This record gives sequence, structure tokens and C-alpha cells, in this order.
Amino acid sequence: MKKDTIQRFIKKYYLNGIIESAVWVKEPGILKVTAMTSDKKLFAAATWKDFDGLDDAKFGILTTKRLLALLKTIPLDDVSMDIEKRATGDVATVGFSAEQY
Repeated sequence: MKKDTIQRFIKKYYLNGIIESAVWVKEPGILKVTAMTSDKKLFAAATWKDFDGLDDAKFGILTTKRLLALLKTIPLDDVSMDIEKRATGDVATVGFSAEQY
């Protein structure tokens, strides 16, 4: 997937830093993100249809600012997103990688 597409999607709920934490839910063919400000006065939601390349899972992003900074460090435009699960099925890590062909 394209790095700038991921960044644009994240910015839809991030709202220029107003909302830092979010819950990502990957279901078959769709990625849903819900987020709320710490004072619970503002709620945001974003949906990415036709999203593939990631196992179904539910996980939280605590600091979206750090996630965006991480994505900026990847020098290539095509990235892949992977999750690693524990034996219980809970998400242990979320990672991004890029390979130059």
C-alpha cells in the first residue's frame, strides 16, 4: 500500500493533533478507526473500504503523533503493515516495513 494513503487516512481521525489515541478494527475488507479526545468532547471515526493485506484484529494506537513520525522515516512509498499476535490472539505488535525492488 502507498505510504501517503496511510498517512492521509490517519489524518482523518487525528485532526491535526487534537486526537492522539485511537482503536483500529480490521475486519474482512475494511479498516475502521474510532477515536475520542481525552476530555470526551470530540469523537472521530474513519473507515477504509477495500483494505487488505492485514489479518483481522483489533488494536489501539496510543500516540498517533509517533505513528506518523515513524511512517515519515520510511524512505520508500510502498509499505506493508503487519501485526504479530500472542498465543491468546491479542495483538502484540504492529509493524510497518518497506522493500526496495
